[in-house]
Order: sequence, then structure tokens, then C-alpha cells
Amino acid sequence: MNQLASQIRELLVKNNTSSLVKRCLDVMSEDSFLTFKSTGPLPIEHVRRTTEVRAKTNAQGRGLVEGYDELLRGLKEETDCSVQIYFFDARGDSFTILTDSSTSRLLGVLISREASSGVDRLRGY
Repeated sequence: MNQLASQIRELLVKNNTSSLVKRCLDVMSEDSFLTFKSTGPLPIEHVRRTTEVRAKTNAQGRGLVEGYDELLRGLKEETDCSVQIYFFDARGDSFTILTDSSTSRLLGVLISREASSGVDRLRGY
């Protein structure tokens, strides 16, 4: 496991309070060759607005993405001016992990079912 994956795993372990985080950790423990991608630092206001729109769209549609409620709370409470978004695919799902800019605070986890269906998981930032 590379340094970034280890850092994200530690953060998830510290915040293992939801079923989504547990599912993410389960996948990470099964596959040590996961490839994490990142958007790099993004302005939090942009991420808040985009996430609010995507959460509403998800609720009105098929609801393929889980985790918006917790993520919206995390984004609302965050005081950092930018966030990091990491993502990886495994088991046919897409996992998206949002943190503060230093990757020291977990803001939320999204899990998009059926990764092959073309579900956009915040890559548009």
C-alpha cells in the first residue's frame, strides 16, 4: 500500500462510524493494489454548491450514490477553504473520499453503485 493509501486508510479507521466508511475499509483491506486518484485542492464553496445539486439530483433519480447526507453535514461544518477529493474503483463500485486540504479530517464518503454505468462521482470538479 502506498503512502497516500495508508494515510487515507488511517483517516478512515479513525472515523469508522458509518457503514459507508466500513465498506470502504473492507474493500481497501481486500485489495492492496488500489489506485487512488485525486482532484487536488478545490475551493470548498464550489464543492459545497456542486454537492448540493448532485445530492438533489441523486434523490430525484435512481439514487445510485450513497452518502450525501453525511457529506453535506461534513462540508457545512468544515472551516478549511479547500478540500481534497480522492477516488478509486473496486468490486464494481466507485468510492469517493472527501477530506480537508491536509487530508487530516474526513468530510464524507460517497459510494456509487455500478461504476461501469457511467455514474459521475465528482470528477467534474
